[in-house]
Amino acid sequence: ASNPSGTRHEIGFAHLLDSTDSLIRLNELAMWRNDLRSRDMSRAVAFTLVISFLLAMISGLGLSWSVSKKLAQPLSELATHLAEVGEDFEVPPRLGPQNLTELQSVAVSFNQMADRLRYYQQLNIDRILFEKKKVESIVRHLEHGLVLVDSEGRIAHINEIAEIVLGLDEVNATGLPFDSLPTSSGSYLRIRDELRRRRREDFARPIEVDVHLRGRDHSFLVNYAPLSEAGDWLGTLLTFQDVTVIRDQERARLDLVATLSHELRTPLTSLGLAAQILERKMPMSLTDERKLLAIVLTEFSSVSDLIDQLMNASRHRLATIDIRRAKFAVAPILEDFAKRLAIQAGQKKVNLKVHLSPLPEIYGDQVKISWVISNLISNALRYTPEGGEVEITACPADPGAIRFEVKDSGPGIPAEIRNSIFEPFAQYPIPGHSPGWAGLGLAIAKEIVNAHGGRIFVHSEVGHGSRFTVELLIGQ
Repeated sequence: ASNPSGTRHEIGFAHLLDSTDSLIRLNELAMWRNDLRSRDMSRAVAFTLVISFLLAMISGLGLSWSVSKKLAQPLSELATHLAEVGEDFEVPPRLGPQNLTELQSVAVSFNQMADRLRYYQQLNIDRILFEKKKVESIVRHLEHGLVLVDSEGRIAHINEIAEIVLGLDEVNATGLPFDSLPTSSGSYLRIRDELRRRRREDFARPIEVDVHLRGRDHSFLVNYAPLSEAGDWLGTLLTFQDVTVIRDQERARLDLVATLSHELRTPLTSLGLAAQILERKMPMSLTDERKLLAIVLTEFSSVSDLIDQLMNASRHRLATIDIRRAKFAVAPILEDFAKRLAIQAGQKKVNLKVHLSPLPEIYGDQVKISWVISNLISNALRYTPEGGEVEITACPADPGAIRFEVKDSGPGIPAEIRNSIFEPFAQYPIPGHSPGWAGLGLAIAKEIVNAHGGRIFVHSEVGHGSRFTVELLIGQ
């Protein structure tokens, strides 16, 4: 027989299994749904994070670009202004207010620097204008004429005297090219052509021009001075020195020389004729008297030659000395003059020394070289005080030349006139000494030596005497 109790238990167990299966399926379904929901949520969160990161990165880049632009713009402006200062030395404009504190500090410092530069620039401009006005005032009030030509050949400064000399007194010449000035003045044309030639030949002898100025004729020496600094050509300076007074004095002296030379010619000629007649009539037995008469005739010849030179000087022909060349020895001439002047040296108690080395003969004018020797020895005796010493020496010089020197223990020659001692009419007073007659002796001596192709120069110190040296070529 069936067991109802067992059947109920089986039915209940089966129902429990079904319920359990349903619960498991329900749980699995819930878990699956939760899994899907988690995945969807994860995707949404990840997408949101990605979008947020991208937006944040874009925002950061934009913010960085904006900040860098704000930083770079004032720095770039500052760099541009500094470059302008470095290139053109111009004062940069001021910087405006800056947003950042650091940049504002830089801007303040930069503006302070710009203010100082502006102040210094204005100070320099004022200084330059002041110097320009000062130069213009000096140029305008100079006693002599002055023209400053710049490196481009244009007139930068010119004063009234120079304008008159160049014939530009009615023309504003500043800024005009010097080589094409609007004037046909003869003095300008001569100066212009001479300067063009000097640029090619490079010599600096002054140009002398005559101009009618202030109611009379004036003489101007135009000196040319190229201006350069560290190899850079700056221009040319022309100075117009008024030498009218000097030329008037020279003409007066030359007229005096001509007059005195003419007046001396007649009595000197009479003395020479008388000495020659006396020589012819003097008995041969009077040996000493005839020697003295020979000295008189020799001195007459020297003085006569000196008068000829003075006449040449009065006619402005001092440099055109006629040289009659012949072969002769210099040593005997030195010995002869030393013997002639020994009596004069003894009277002044001056020790006269002669040291002569063997010398070759030279070709030249014996009479004129004798006059040079006589002049140098006479000057030495004139300026040597009592108890002093005069030394005459001669020796061969460089190959093909001889040298003789006359050294004294006199007062020496002052430095301020030493360079002009060989110029005509150059004299200087020395207490206790009588000066030469007209200051022409050394000038004539120099012209004679130059005409022989030689040179004459002096070494002297005040209080230590002078040494005159003559060097002559042996010649052919």
